[in-house]
Amino acid sequence: MIKCLAREDMMAHAAEAVSYHFDGNRYAALFHIRIAMGLASRLKDAAARKVLMQYQNRMRRKCVN
Repeated sequence: MIKCLAREDMMAHAAEAVSYHFDGNRYAALFHIRIAMGLASRLKDAAARKVLMQYQNRMRRKCVN
């Protein structure tokens, strides 16, 4: 039950990150994606962490440019 709730929380933070990113608030998006990555690490979900990391890297590149 706890894993299920943690996975749901991870997906909610990832969805918030996408929402903020499309609204143009990249820093809030990076904040939420970092939380989602932490939850993925605790859940030992390598696939989700890899996807979140790729998304985070894309957002970071856009923040720098």
